[in-house]
Amino acid sequence: MAASPVQFPVPRSADSSLPPRASAAGAPVSPPAVGDAIRPAKPRGVTLRDAVRDTGASSGPDRRSALVTALLARVPAADRAAAKTAIPAILDAAQKVGSTDPNRIGYLLATAQTESDFGANMTEGGHSKEWFNANYGGEDGNRPGTNDGYAYRGRGYVQTTRVGRYAELSRALGLPDVTTGERGKTKVEPALVANPERLAQPELAAKALVVGVQENLFTHNPGARLDATIPTGRNPGAVDFYHARGIVNGIVKDQAEAIARHATAYARVLAGYRHSVLDPGQK
Repeated sequence: MAASPVQFPVPRSADSSLPPRASAAGAPVSPPAVGDAIRPAKPRGVTLRDAVRDTGASSGPDRRSALVTALLARVPAADRAAAKTAIPAILDAAQKVGSTDPNRIGYLLATAQTESDFGANMTEGGHSKEWFNANYGGEDGNRPGTNDGYAYRGRGYVQTTRVGRYAELSRALGLPDVTTGERGKTKVEPALVANPERLAQPELAAKALVVGVQENLFTHNPGARLDATIPTGRNPGAVDFYHARGIVNGIVKDQAEAIARHATAYARVLAGYRHSVLDPGQK
């Protein structure tokens, strides 16, 4: 019998957001009103120290290594071991899609730090299987009364949840569908639906982070999209990192403020390597 494709939910339209994950207290969180936005960090141009660091390169690989070392110096000590893998993977994934803006890459790094401790926690834990099924079941393709909530719990640098989002990421990443089953009862599924644990692999997790953020796949929140919150060409921190948090999740104030703080710090480092590492073709 020929394998038949499994149908998954069509992504929500741009005028609505996917349900956010629960807050620590368990209740859904909503973005604050426009007037609640915190001010972006005070704009800071590339300093003389940055400029000297950027022009003192001896070779491309040396500059890349220096950049990673400088970024690691700003990572919390507890996350540094994981970040040694995560940061190069995220830089590579961003470069492959042409993302070179320091603020945007800073946001990616800050998101990985906030969501998964740079991959130290690549698969969501801390709860029972029953908890995951109760809290993630019946939404975005998860079937009520099954173990889908547990099977599609948070994974990767973004901690992606629910089968619909796994399916959408699979397609956006260009992963080939997988045929599963046996003895005439086969079905065709998106790769990350058939094998959700793959999203915990660093290289694929980095690609999912970069593509998911760039294409606004995690929440489909039009007000949070990159061109609205992190336009390119701005000085480090002179963007709306706070509301950019809505690209990945509903805005939880303390997390959004942490994202803004961390992203600004990373963006300042990245700006010093803009022309030697991130985008060497531009002067």
